[in-house]
Amino acid sequence: MAMRHGGKLLSAVMVVGLLMCLLVGCGSGGGPASEPQPLSTQQITRIEQTSQGITQVVTSANGTETEALAQACQYAQTQPGVSKAVVDDGQLIVQYTEGGQEVWVGSRPLPTPPGDIEQLQALTRSIRVMGRSTTRTPVGSRNAVLINALYDDPGFSPCQTVFTNISDILSSMGFTVNMLNGAQATPDALRHLTDAAVIVFLGHGGKVNIINGSGDSSWMTSPYANQIGQSWEDGAPSSYSADWLLNRVVKMNVPWGEGTDTERNQHPRSFVAVTGRFWHDAYSSHHFNRALFLNCACSGAEYPAFYQNLFDVGVAAYSGWTAKQGMAPYTAWRLIASLSSGRTLQAAVDRLPDEYKTQNAATFWYGPQTESGLTLGGTTPSGPSVIINAPFNGETIVDRQCEVRGQIDPWNTDMHATIQVNGQSTALPVASDGTFNQPVGLRSGSNDIRVSVIGSTEVSDEVFVTGEFTSDILYTTLWWNTDGNDIDLHLKPIAGADGATSECYFGNKNPWWGAALDVDDVDGFGPEHITARTLPAGTYLLYVHYYDTHWQTDPAGVNVAVSVNGNPSRIFTLRDNRCMTATGDVWNVCSIDFPSGDVHVLDEFIPASRMARSNRALQFPAKRK
Repeated sequence: MAMRHGGKLLSAVMVVGLLMCLLVGCGSGGGPASEPQPLSTQQITRIEQTSQGITQVVTSANGTETEALAQACQYAQTQPGVSKAVVDDGQLIVQYTEGGQEVWVGSRPLPTPPGDIEQLQALTRSIRVMGRSTTRTPVGSRNAVLINALYDDPGFSPCQTVFTNISDILSSMGFTVNMLNGAQATPDALRHLTDAAVIVFLGHGGKVNIINGSGDSSWMTSPYANQIGQSWEDGAPSSYSADWLLNRVVKMNVPWGEGTDTERNQHPRSFVAVTGRFWHDAYSSHHFNRALFLNCACSGAEYPAFYQNLFDVGVAAYSGWTAKQGMAPYTAWRLIASLSSGRTLQAAVDRLPDEYKTQNAATFWYGPQTESGLTLGGTTPSGPSVIINAPFNGETIVDRQCEVRGQIDPWNTDMHATIQVNGQSTALPVASDGTFNQPVGLRSGSNDIRVSVIGSTEVSDEVFVTGEFTSDILYTTLWWNTDGNDIDLHLKPIAGADGATSECYFGNKNPWWGAALDVDDVDGFGPEHITARTLPAGTYLLYVHYYDTHWQTDPAGVNVAVSVNGNPSRIFTLRDNRCMTATGDVWNVCSIDFPSGDVHVLDEFIPASRMARSNRALQFPAKRK
């Protein structure tokens, strides 16, 4: 069974008490209620036995994840101590007769680095070598707490580096950073964060709230809970206390370890998870002060009752994802880097590359808009200068492809640079002297080009140019996050198209039927673009082929953006266990109908080994690196 989780600086007075909570993994509560009596040893034993039985069914059932959860749900419904059991949003939720809930979390994506990150280790080094301001201006509380409940999960080990990056940024702004890793993150520790100016929280999220455990209809309990670092067993028997009976905490079973979804679920672990009501009750008498709560978890923005609890206790602004999301830690890091430069929350969100804000069905969201002016405050860390020498701002360009040239000074090879064109960001190769020269594809009309260095702050230069040429009915972009390797974009007529059968790709950049490949990037990152001003009526297959690893051994996370008939781009990603790793790997992204412009999602990944077994191995001309 496959289961896996998943502007302007404000004045010192205005930012006093600013709290920033980045919650990865995730109520409204009410006023205080009488504390219920704790469960008896006999009741706890009965619940534990039922829980163990359900877990056994979940981990041993045959079939798909959906089938396994359904079998476990049917089993739970037959148990005398269970009042209700449902499968919802890919997870099993059980309400016990004595009160309290337990969740078995379904598939959630592992950390998925964005396409413009080459290597996380390089990011850490770049932050450490960046210049930092020696002036520190105390603004309210300059304390930060970074909570990594998944610190001990091997599948989430990349997040340790992300947390180091965030810690470095906050330290450079004068924050005192305290780390709570794994079991250090207990309910009691979370009840004492009022003085923190930044809270970063990484843990699985799960839907809860079948019924109100307290039986008091005036309480609007949380539909969402977040796993914290304390294991359920370490907290017992206090785990079954009033917090559990009043839906402040739930018991959450999460996949653990490395490997495939199935492997991670063979040995799930049980943890305490806190709900919106937990936060509401914990801070009902000592509110946060103008808090900024960034929830980067799967579906964290799907449940308004959760962040309403936070608004009730002094959180001014909140953000989250509308669906499952493994990009969350990286979005948090990039957002903090942007905020550290003195930008407002609104400006920082606006500057995020599209990939950091939209992933398949998930969208990064924040509100309310009335608090869009929040900043981190403090001193802006220093960084290198970034200058784009060409094209110049306001230039009109008559070709679809142009070269972006410039200088980063000082430049260190451990730094990390990106180039973003119209919201799509890729890693930027930089010469040892700090110069860069990168071909990019433009759109007809206005184009935004931005070069950034991300470290202890985000330093950028930006130009706007106009593409003066016929607009495209098809504009596609390919980019990936590994250096030195050669990955290719292909467009192939598969029906109609006036009988065309030849592909548009590196060996045939300008086929007679109308498409065009601008550049064949053979040494990492991309981008490559296939565009078309006009196409014969028909259906076209857009796919990606791993042409040559060039000795690159890191798995390649691949991205493709598709814009049809001038509409906003739709971004497709190949991540997790489906990264490209071998010469011959193929990813069928989508098919596109013209003239309607309808896009049909395929998202079919075919490893080279399977291509060979099915005699479908692709043969293309040789090319030189």
